[in-house]
Amino acid sequence: MKALKLIIFLMSILNLSYIYCQEVPIEQEQKIIAPDQAAEEQDELKEWQNHAQSLLEKGMFWDSGNNVPTNDWKDTAFEIAKTAIQKNS
Repeated sequence: MKALKLIIFLMSILNLSYIYCQEVPIEQEQKIIAPDQAAEEQDELKEWQNHAQSLLEKGMFWDSGNNVPTNDWKDTAFEIAKTAIQKNS
C-alpha cells in the first residue's frame, strides 16, 4: 500500500512538473525585407532624423516662449508620418 501511494505521489509530481515546464512554441511573424524596401525605410528614417535635427537650430522651429515646436514643424512632422504610414499600408 505504501508503494502504491509512493508511485501515485511521484506520478502526480511528474505530471505537474511536465505541465509547468511545458514549452509552447510561439510563432513569430518574420518579415523578409527586400534590399530596395530596406533602402526606402532608411530614406524615411533619414528624412525623420533630419526633420528632428532641425529643432536643434536655435530659433528656427522652436517656440521658446511656450517651450514647444512651432506649428510649421508639427505640420511637416505629421506629413512625414502620414507618408510613412501610407507607404507601409
